[in-house]
This record gives sequence, structure tokens and C-alpha cells, in this order.
Amino acid sequence: MMQTYRTSDGDTLDYIAWKFYETLEGRVVEQLLDANPGIADLGPVLPSGVLVNMPDIAPQQQEQGVRLWS
Repeated sequence: MMQTYRTSDGDTLDYIAWKFYETLEGRVVEQLLDANPGIADLGPVLPSGVLVNMPDIAPQQQEQGVRLWS
């Protein structure tokens, strides 16, 4: 079930993403934009009282790196 977040004065989507998901990795802000059509029209700083749909976001998979030295 999708949760919602009610904005306060000065909130931005990246701040909301960080506060709610504790990450900005994995296109979180883009997923918020997709789940909230028209929210970008409100500008970068959202007015107070806007309900933002917070979609379920799959956990990020760690990318495996190459170990050069042991």
C-alpha cells in the first residue's frame, strides 16, 4: 500500500526522498516524480500541504567491485 507525505513549507522532493527513504540512490527522486504526475509544475520548493505519494521502492543492490589487491 502506497503511503503519503504531507509537505511543509520549504520541502523539496530530494529532501522528502532523503527523509522518507534515507537514500537518494536508485533514481528515488525520479520515482517520486513518476508517482506524482504534475508535482514538478509546483516548482522546486513545494508549498505546504501538498500530498506526495510515496511509492514502494525496491532496495538497492550493491554493485560488485573488482578487488585489485588482497
